[in-house]
Amino acid sequence: MNNNSGSTEEQLTELCITLIDRLNALKEDGVISEEEYIKHTEIKKEFLDYVRNRCNKNRKNLNLDNSTGSRMHA
Repeated sequence: MNNNSGSTEEQLTELCITLIDRLNALKEDGVISEEEYIKHTEIKKEFLDYVRNRCNKNRKNLNLDNSTGSRMHA
């Protein structure tokens, strides 16, 4: 991960995905239990859901703004 590129949120998103993948591998290899996996991934998954939902909401708002604007010019 390059510290000079992308926003902090993008970097945190990448880090969460990487950590979840690595924790999943540890769980599959039997190094950590299901409970440990859940404990260490729960907040990361919540953050990813937050980012995803916010992005989807922004896209919907953008689409509504565009459709409203085009109706106004019609």
